[in-house]
Amino acid sequence: MEETDHHDTRTTLTASSSSSPIVFALGSNGSGQLGIGHNDDSSHAQKCLFQIVDGGDDKDSNPNSKLKSGGGGVKKIVAGGNHTLLLTKDGRVFLAGNDRGGKSPKKEEEKEKDETSSKSIFREYRIDDSLDLGSSTTTTTSTTTHRTPSKETKIISDVAATWEASFFVVNRQIVYVRGTGSKGELGLGQEVCQVERPTKVFDVDDDLNDDGDDVDNTTIGVAAAAAATAAVVVAAGPVDTTTTTTKPKPKPHISTISASMSHVVFVLSDGRCFGWGSCRKGQLGENHRKDKILWRPTRIDQDSSLTFKPEGVVVGRDHTAFLSCGKRLLVWGETKDFDVHGQALSHKLTRQDTVVSGWSSIHVSSSSSSTVVSVGKNRRGQLAPTNLPPVKALAAGSEHCVAITTTQEIIAWGWGEHGNCGEEVDGKGDVAGRWNVISSPLLASDKYRVEAVAAGCATTFVICCEKKVNNQNMGK
Repeated sequence: MEETDHHDTRTTLTASSSSSPIVFALGSNGSGQLGIGHNDDSSHAQKCLFQIVDGGDDKDSNPNSKLKSGGGGVKKIVAGGNHTLLLTKDGRVFLAGNDRGGKSPKKEEEKEKDETSSKSIFREYRIDDSLDLGSSTTTTTSTTTHRTPSKETKIISDVAATWEASFFVVNRQIVYVRGTGSKGELGLGQEVCQVERPTKVFDVDDDLNDDGDDVDNTTIGVAAAAAATAAVVVAAGPVDTTTTTTKPKPKPHISTISASMSHVVFVLSDGRCFGWGSCRKGQLGENHRKDKILWRPTRIDQDSSLTFKPEGVVVGRDHTAFLSCGKRLLVWGETKDFDVHGQALSHKLTRQDTVVSGWSSIHVSSSSSSTVVSVGKNRRGQLAPTNLPPVKALAAGSEHCVAITTTQEIIAWGWGEHGNCGEEVDGKGDVAGRWNVISSPLLASDKYRVEAVAAGCATTFVICCEKKVNNQNMGK
């Protein structure tokens, strides 16, 4: 299963295998969140620009449309209201736009002229060395930059974003945050609504003993021992019912983290779930609805309505949906517009299905039929149109979706006022009951192969790679 949501457009881009992918973007861009070199909205796909930190001297490279990375390309793209985070498979993070970073609006205005150019491209963001993330060796060649981790290196393994904050999961264990949030979304307590430097929110190690020792103590009884080792039991005589075997559990880690406007949820590999932020609509469970806000990470999987061990989670503005293979989606929060008997919520998920969430809708792409079924609000045409062509990749933004068809077309539907669904929209700025084909001379050329898509707050991203050229017949 692949899970995707907004604002944390949780698109794990497993298809992106190129070491130097090309990313195109279109849509809302008032803060430079598309990373295309300027701050104007665009209804045409334009190349994103990337600036890496070269070597160990923290000097910036020149902006380049190729994302040079030695770790296999793009892993995930998430978006807040006016900023975008791009995570590479080798643990690099690139930031475009403005997440305020805990700075006051006044300070931002004072620096606006100086910082406009840097905010309008994807600039590599490195968490401060004071966080003790370990060391690594950086090797720069004429074509790419590689980081060779040391044994102690802790890399960025996942990212998420609320409206004005960014979250970084380090080594699948520790969650850090920077940014702004007044509804508990920072997870740092009621007294903290802004933080400029990345600050620790949660550490798996700190929580290991929450439910007792990190050891599974199993007492083997007579019936179990006889069933498993009958021949031995007969030869050896009676089994000691007090025998206790001790086996260590695998150390839990953060499997996935998702965020939206003002709440955050992550799932551990052992099935435990934690969340924080706004919860007045029940998006963090009925047990916490009365709290209205959870100011710190709180375990939420003990709610009686969650009857299975979650493997994944997607979130919307006022809802949270838990995923598990072989199970139906379980949705908490604002669901008055959700048809509980519809296909999206009655479908038992398979490992290859894709689940994505916008602000007020959820979409499921079936691996067996390549179809998309949706549930939720449809006031902006955000639910999948009928007769949608078969798709092989799907992403959801705030109130729109983008997909790759099995014939390699890029299509989009929903709220498209800022150009994120392409040029043709109705009088309300929507692409409703139909879909647009997103194209550009560059995308339409034979030079690129489309590999994946992602979406944010009225933003759309298309991840491509350059097709390999066969030079065998050249020069003849």
